[in-house]
Amino acid sequence: FQPRSDNKRVVARSGDTWWSLAATYLDTIPNAQSFYWVLCDYQPTPVTDPTVPPTPGTIVFIPDADFFVAVYFADSRRDEDSV
Repeated sequence: FQPRSDNKRVVARSGDTWWSLAATYLDTIPNAQSFYWVLCDYQPTPVTDPTVPPTPGTIVFIPDADFFVAVYFADSRRDEDSV
C-alpha cells in the first residue's frame, strides 16, 4: 500500500469481489479482472485469500491505473523476474 493522493477509496458493497472491483476500477487495462491480486496486495493490510470478498462497508483502496501500469509493468520488474 502506498498512501497516494490519486488512490481511489471505494466502499465495498454486497456482491463485490476482488475480481469485480479490479474489472470496474482498472477498466482501462486490458483483462483488468485478472489483476485482482494487485488490489489484494495494495490494501493497508494485504488480503491473503482473494476468494474471500471484501466485507460490505470496508474501504478498498484502488491504485490509479497509470500508477499501476508504471509500477507493475515496469521494465525493471521484468528484469527482476528473469533473475
